[in-house]
Amino acid sequence: WKLKNSPRQISDLSRYERVGEPSWSPNGKLLAFAGFSNEYKLVIHDFDSGKERALSTHVTDMSFRGWLPDGKSVLLAGPPTGVRVFDTEAQHESPLSLMGSGPAVLSSDGKYLFYFRSDDARTKAADRPIHLIRRDLQTGDEKELYRFQGSQLALTLAASPDGRNLSFTYATAGKPRTSWI
Repeated sequence: WKLKNSPRQISDLSRYERVGEPSWSPNGKLLAFAGFSNEYKLVIHDFDSGKERALSTHVTDMSFRGWLPDGKSVLLAGPPTGVRVFDTEAQHESPLSLMGSGPAVLSSDGKYLFYFRSDDARTKAADRPIHLIRRDLQTGDEKELYRFQGSQLALTLAASPDGRNLSFTYATAGKPRTSWI
């Protein structure tokens, strides 16, 4: 690997109090990140035109999870609608899961969403099951892949690039983190 050219600034990040981790579109022509300054925006820089769009997502807190394979939609998470697909062209969102879901990740082919969901928040935390769910984005069908008891907190979730494995970590109060594949 060699440096192709000198780094150049593509965005004035001083406009934002906070910015999220950037993600390249599947075709490598767009770079997107979450920016916060009064409200969360999905910021998309187009390398062909040099233009940047800051799209309102109408949420109070947002976590940008990356691009879908179509190259025009992204995965977002945060209140008030939980995990959702946001179409950057139509600027329309489609909810995928209920609030209360934790980390979420797409399969490498973009066909499935994997996420954690906890049962009724009125149940005592130690008794509340946490479910690892696979959601088919075409049909909306969901399948529980794994379940563990409530005082455990799901921390991370990652899908392998070949689509064959899913890993996650969780912690139980007073014990070290546990990793699973």
